Amino acid sequence: MNRIVKSALIAASAVALAAVALPASARSTVAFIGRAQNPADAGCFGEWYGSMVNNCSSEKLLILPLVMDPGPFNNWANVTVTAYGTNSASNVRCATIGVDRATGGIWGDAYRNLPAFGSRQDIVLPGTFYNPDSTAYAACFVGPGGQVNQVRY
Repeated sequence: MNRIVKSALIAASAVALAAVALPASARSTVAFIGRAQNPADAGCFGEWYGSMVNNCSSEKLLILPLVMDPGPFNNWANVTVTAYGTNSASNVRCATIGVDRATGGIWGDAYRNLPAFGSRQDIVLPGTFYNPDSTAYAACFVGPGGQVNQVRY
């Protein structure tokens, strides 16, 4: 085997091994994975092509679990929620929350509102830390008629 072919095989093997070892850089899911935080409000949320729509006359809290890969380098979640509201009455405001497995303690940041109304908008949330053996979720207050379409992290 000549030297050029051998070098090409070594380079291709290194690239293939590196690609297998890299963690997923991002995930996304439809909002239908979420549920009402209060079981009594479950009937308020209706599914529409994967989106969750608040069909009640008052604001309700939707919880969206974030499936996290534990590990020493995978403990920060940068989250973007895509949502829709026709006006300020149907606003959607979201935050990310980390929950510590050992203590049950929680941490997160302030809720962020839709940046505009009348079209789907991204609510870019500040990242949240979670311990490698703990969990994280996005929490969204959804006004009447408002909808959460997807979450990316």
